[in-house]
Amino acid sequence: MSNNFSQIEKRIRIEWDNTRKLLINFFRRTNRAYGLKKWPEVKFSTEGGAYRVDLSQPIALKNWPYKASSSKKKCHILIDGHFTCSIDEADRIELLSYCTRIGYFALKKSEEPQFVESIDGYHFDMALDTQRAHPVFHAQRHEKVLTDKLDMVGLELYGNHPPSTLHHIHLPTPQLDIVSALIMVIADHIVCDVETEKGFFELAKKVRQRIPLKANLAKQANLNLCVDQQELLLDHWYAPVNS
Repeated sequence: MSNNFSQIEKRIRIEWDNTRKLLINFFRRTNRAYGLKKWPEVKFSTEGGAYRVDLSQPIALKNWPYKASSSKKKCHILIDGHFTCSIDEADRIELLSYCTRIGYFALKKSEEPQFVESIDGYHFDMALDTQRAHPVFHAQRHEKVLTDKLDMVGLELYGNHPPSTLHHIHLPTPQLDIVSALIMVIADHIVCDVETEKGFFELAKKVRQRIPLKANLAKQANLNLCVDQQELLLDHWYAPVNS
């Protein structure tokens, strides 16, 4: 296992840095001044016979447009999480589980440390061992997501948390690992015309080639039926529990 661990660590560490370079090039090509001043490192460990990858701190996307169609209103977006994986017989990385967290914050005071107000937050999970009626891939809303890590990126919470949300609601989703989360927020907050859309699809393809986190659909609830039957029905996201 040690040889495989060393192999996967080297691979992911190199490609994680290449992902940063791809993002910077995308921002330059689309004339968007959204920097990545402090790109987190990846940390490695083992968990139950699998390899676990964590970020050293959240990805901080500061002063991004609140929405892609207008650059007047700004927000800060934090992305954090981890994933577990293994190497299959063909030497490919197989995604086993993940937990991705995204927090959205409004700037309240510009002086250091910057005070922010929590707008919204979500965590995205993938887990094979699920509870009854629990989607293998899902999102849950949570107003306190990443408020505990604001100080790691030079931010501080202003005032109280927003009202509690329905944390127990599970929204079935596609695969939303850390890399997918980066692609999603770029689509939501940057893509606004033909040029940025073209650059977005090129970026997504290159990032996926760098870090191909693919889950084995045959092991994911009934998701293999999506391929076999060519349909995306909601109930395919739920894994039956035998006891």
